[in-house]
Amino acid sequence: MGELVHFPHKSIRLTDEELAVYWSIKARLEKAVTLNDIRQLQQDVKAFRKHLSVKYGIPL
Repeated sequence: MGELVHFPHKSIRLTDEELAVYWSIKARLEKAVTLNDIRQLQQDVKAFRKHLSVKYGIPL
């Protein structure tokens, strides 16, 4: 299940669903062309970071 990810304050094992979100964001980042694409990615990254912060107790 998942993959071990290291953060400055903690190492966590992401679930398969969380990894799917991470890789989806990364793929979209490489393809982002418009300012609107970038803004949407920023919102998605903030939401994902907030999810990880709440679930795993990682400070933002």
